[in-house]
Amino acid sequence: AEITNPLSREQAVLRPCLSPSLIRIVANNLNQKQEPVNIFEIAKSFFLNPAGQVQEIWTLGIAVCGTASRLLRQGAVKDESSLLHLKGPLEELFARLGIREYLFGYPSDAARVEISIQQEKVGMMMGVAARQLERFGIKNRDVFVAELNLEKVFAYAKQDSKFTPLPKYPGISRDTSVMLKKEISLAQVIAAIKRQAGPLLKEAKVVD
Repeated sequence: AEITNPLSREQAVLRPCLSPSLIRIVANNLNQKQEPVNIFEIAKSFFLNPAGQVQEIWTLGIAVCGTASRLLRQGAVKDESSLLHLKGPLEELFARLGIREYLFGYPSDAARVEISIQQEKVGMMMGVAARQLERFGIKNRDVFVAELNLEKVFAYAKQDSKFTPLPKYPGISRDTSVMLKKEISLAQVIAAIKRQAGPLLKEAKVVD
């Protein structure tokens, strides 16, 4: 459906899905040498019902692309984006909503994964075809996207979830360099930091 008074040419129609917008944002980040790209959007998507009326649903869209360097015990490794980088956040979302009877199914099209809860389809995730990526100026990169019908998902959410208020004060991060003996492992350092910091510490990780 077209909008009578759009803000721009790109916003002249109602979006039936969020993936094209997310891919465009991925392309902009890659053009600025920002990699990897891990983004999401929660917005309304629109479709025509059998009566020809426009209906809207709250939708979650996620896109991942690029390669990240991770420091493990065996050294630095390259972590390339894949469908697993979409599956992890979605599983975490289901866990927080108390949803357990979900399934990631692989139909005949191996590039597309259907997401269902109690046998009802609620979304999908897939790798974007190279010919579609070229339309956005993306070459030699793999982009993976997921879309979830939040209204269907929330219908299966447990009602006993509790709200956790936002932090009263902004977070503080510190980048500290230390010299260690070779026999001291990174795990020992992280454990010591967590032990001394107490409940105020949210995360401690090795940067380099």
